[in-house]
Amino acid sequence: MFLIDDFDINKYATYDCAVVLQSRFDHQVNYIWNGIYYFDILKMRNKDLLNWNCCNGCDVGGMMKEWLLKKVDKASMPNTDLIRLDK
Repeated sequence: MFLIDDFDINKYATYDCAVVLQSRFDHQVNYIWNGIYYFDILKMRNKDLLNWNCCNGCDVGGMMKEWLLKKVDKASMPNTDLIRLDK
């Protein structure tokens, strides 16, 4: 991956994490894209659930669904299709 615009990591320093969401199976499985993410390990909870393995039809990071479900209620999970359409 190559960054094609300015990227200021300090914008994320007040958060415990910043991720790019990915989904499979008509949004039944939401997980984190492994291409770019920000984790402040000292602030994060549920580190024991971090798992970059694949799972049933998902690519790398599919198992991060477990950690993500602890972080965000499934009912309030943004629709990844709508995120990508919002420009």
